[in-house]
Amino acid sequence: MAIEEHTISLLVNNQPGVLSRIAGVFSSRGYNIRSLCVAETINPEVSRITLTSRAESDFTEKIKKQLDKLVDVISVTDCEFPVSLRSGKKFAGGEAGGAKVPQASRL
Repeated sequence: MAIEEHTISLLVNNQPGVLSRIAGVFSSRGYNIRSLCVAETINPEVSRITLTSRAESDFTEKIKKQLDKLVDVISVTDCEFPVSLRSGKKFAGGEAGGAKVPQASRL
């Protein structure tokens, strides 16, 4: 199977230890989290976690099933991005020089 980059978005209860349990699901299966973003939603009791990982194509379904079993996970979504957006995401994420950042934000 080919190794691909996968992006997963989760809504979770904003409780201590939730991120640690999610990271444990990945590490126990030998996967590495490449990028991670966590922030509260409009509701301060709920946070959104967006993460990326490189793995085989069947990775997403296996991980989604395991994450859904965690008590504090509300929902799990596999984010499918076209290749052009994936490269743009990296550009906007900090690979651009200081003068080019405003242009990158329009992606």
